[in-house]
Amino acid sequence: MPRPAVDPPVWATDLNYTSPPKAGTPTKSDPGAGKRVEGWLPEEQPPPQEFNHDENARGQWLKYLEKQDFMSLLPIEPSIYTTATITAGQLLGIASRVEQPLATQEAMLGAHAASKILLRSDDGISWQTIANPGDFIGIEHPRSMIFSVVAGLWIIGTKTGSIKLILTTVVTTDPWAVRTDPSAGAGKHGGMAESATHIIMPVGAGTLSSTNGIDWISNGSDSGIAAIYSPTLDLFVVVGDGGALNSIPGDASSFTDRNGNLPIGMQAVNFNDCAWDPKSGNFMIVGDRGKIAISPNGTTTWTEKSIDGDLAEDITSIVSDGAGTLYMNTTKHLLRSTDGGTTWLVRRAPSFLTAHEVTYHTDRLIVVGQSDATTHAGLCLGARGGSLLDDIIA
Repeated sequence: MPRPAVDPPVWATDLNYTSPPKAGTPTKSDPGAGKRVEGWLPEEQPPPQEFNHDENARGQWLKYLEKQDFMSLLPIEPSIYTTATITAGQLLGIASRVEQPLATQEAMLGAHAASKILLRSDDGISWQTIANPGDFIGIEHPRSMIFSVVAGLWIIGTKTGSIKLILTTVVTTDPWAVRTDPSAGAGKHGGMAESATHIIMPVGAGTLSSTNGIDWISNGSDSGIAAIYSPTLDLFVVVGDGGALNSIPGDASSFTDRNGNLPIGMQAVNFNDCAWDPKSGNFMIVGDRGKIAISPNGTTTWTEKSIDGDLAEDITSIVSDGAGTLYMNTTKHLLRSTDGGTTWLVRRAPSFLTAHEVTYHTDRLIVVGQSDATTHAGLCLGARGGSLLDDIIA
């Protein structure tokens, strides 16, 4: 199950009552060891201060446990992934589809360009190689491959040599159709996002939009590497190299350059990814040298945030679990935030995996990347928000 949207409450946080008839007296009182042994008697009414004491202690412990790095305390033993054959290299991305009301899912991984293959799974654990769609030779951003609810299609922004391609299919095992890409040689296909009516695909020197995944037009915006959408604000945010930051309304009708709204020290940062957190309502953009900026509106207000310990590694991806927890990664670390990106818990990535991307699939944190640097692709699955980990090595 996903993380609960409500944080653990800490009861009776005031030291003294401020309201009559107990104003100025302590709000909490320890019941004492004797009472704890016997417990409350039938029909006995606990004194409010003693009840407050125990509820406050429970809340503090829940908050403490919520922040703990349980993943670092668990041994991670690699198992063998034998359901697909992958040559040396790294897995580049994952796209997932969840159908209602059956709640069946199909997830798909893109492999290293040297492999030029796609994988599919119905459970996220067992994976099979599917037919190479011919023109596919890899993806250039983890979200260059998505299942679009708007279009009802799997969509991949890929390339063959120097030619840019957009591939689509209804079912991953069916043939893939090549769609006209108006960006031509504009740049790499970036991470897509979609509103209720439009799909946005950054293409390096601009962005493309589509209402059906088949017909694409250029909306003329600034350079982009990754996009994200807020349904609350009906707004896309698109980020890219050199401090590129644009906001686009949900109908993709226009764009606004927001670079000038960034803090001065972030206006030249190469941004790699972005996320929107439904709990805090914040947009987050992340980039090289550990740079993070947060905005409540995605437009005029952006604040720079630092990682605890001043971790200065390049941040390659960020994802929200949809219930108030954010994850992001560098090549050596996984990071987690439960307060809208204000503070981050830094966790060492599994030693056998060089992380390339984090994503959230139903109730699992998934990390894809490269294992032991030269011989295998890797996939690391964390159930229940990443606290427990299984792993699959290809």
